[in-house]
Amino acid sequence: MNIRFIVVGVAMATDKGFMSGIDVPFSCISIVSPEYPKYEIAKSYYCRDVLYLRFHDERADGSVTAIYDVQKVKGIDDSDARKIIEFGLKNKEHKNFMIHCEAGLSRSPAVALALSEILNIDKKTPEIYVETLYDIRHHNFDVKKKILDVYYKEYENKIK
Repeated sequence: MNIRFIVVGVAMATDKGFMSGIDVPFSCISIVSPEYPKYEIAKSYYCRDVLYLRFHDERADGSVTAIYDVQKVKGIDDSDARKIIEFGLKNKEHKNFMIHCEAGLSRSPAVALALSEILNIDKKTPEIYVETLYDIRHHNFDVKKKILDVYYKEYENKIK
């Protein structure tokens, strides 16, 4: 059985009604900008584990998509990528992941696509296992690339 990913925004991940509607075991990766106010994922009986991360929606060209004034940009780094990979490997038995960022448009689909490629057998079409509200082509390619670069450099041969 393949591992599935649902991508949402922070508003849905913190909504008790939405979260209580999920009726399968899942793990959650939560990504917001460093300036985002304190928050928690809404409680859900089926949520088995949560990884909280804070990094900006930064592109390779240095541009940042942010709703706050950003004084110092903190994009995804190798440490964040390792945390995502290790969290995915540790929780893959749940077969379902919910990944969110602030809007569910850029960082979270990038993480979902990278993990889908890492965790699913069908590496040629990882997008078929990702459900998102927005066009997946808008994901942050640089976030996806960072995760996959770290995985193929540091993990691939150790796992097989």
